[in-house]
Amino acid sequence: MRALVRHNSCYLAHEGISTNVIQDGGGNPELLNFESFQQIASLPEYRPNNPLTQENYRQILGWYHFAEKQCCCVQRASGTLCGTLHNHGWVAKLKDGTVTILGADCANDKFGADSTVFKDISLAMNARREKEREEKIRRLVEQSTHYEIQLRGAIARLRQARLQLDEFLNSIGHEFRRRIVNMAKTGNASVVIEGVKVRYEEKSGKRVPETSVIKHTLGALEGLSAIDYQQFLRLTVEMEHIKDAFVEARAATQLNRAIKAKLGFHIERCV
Repeated sequence: MRALVRHNSCYLAHEGISTNVIQDGGGNPELLNFESFQQIASLPEYRPNNPLTQENYRQILGWYHFAEKQCCCVQRASGTLCGTLHNHGWVAKLKDGTVTILGADCANDKFGADSTVFKDISLAMNARREKEREEKIRRLVEQSTHYEIQLRGAIARLRQARLQLDEFLNSIGHEFRRRIVNMAKTGNASVVIEGVKVRYEEKSGKRVPETSVIKHTLGALEGLSAIDYQQFLRLTVEMEHIKDAFVEARAATQLNRAIKAKLGFHIERCV
């Protein structure tokens, strides 16, 4: 069995066991990503069917996400274990030093928002999301030259398409163009044919016309939002920002927090 060694009140893997170690953002011990149940079971302090309560809980060690489901060890008020099967959840350390597991849904459902368990899990989730976000940005920056070239080409093609669209709109006449642009702005893409029916009635010896409008919807115009010039501007500006952020990140001697935040902000706005 491969070993896990303790470090700073947590467990760090060695000899080939793959774990992601992250800070939870609150100065608490590092968190681990357990990739198999064997990694949890190999912890010296792990005990199967080990009850977890608010009173005996100490800290979150990490999380798990397995193909095979594991039983939740949260203890009910009756004294029995929850026993619900979960594919993903949390690994927790108790006050007596032993280790147990709890399912993700049960962690949310069975502990109040003011409990230490709930607060620690919230911190761990935030730390996990931030780590995943940083890892994504790191991979993108490693291929920044490729993405910069792709963005330059996409921006050029987008501008060329806009020129061709403007040529088309100019060719259909002012009134028709005005109506299509208005449809794009309002989001109403329906194509409607209107017919006017006129009939005359005799009133006081005079023929009085009465009109009624008959409408029939033919369908809807696909991709109408592309006609809205403001949307085109927003898209090209954001693509330029992402391209510039890649250039800045590649030129920087160190990928500091400010650069990562800038790159992440613009990328996530366009995802």
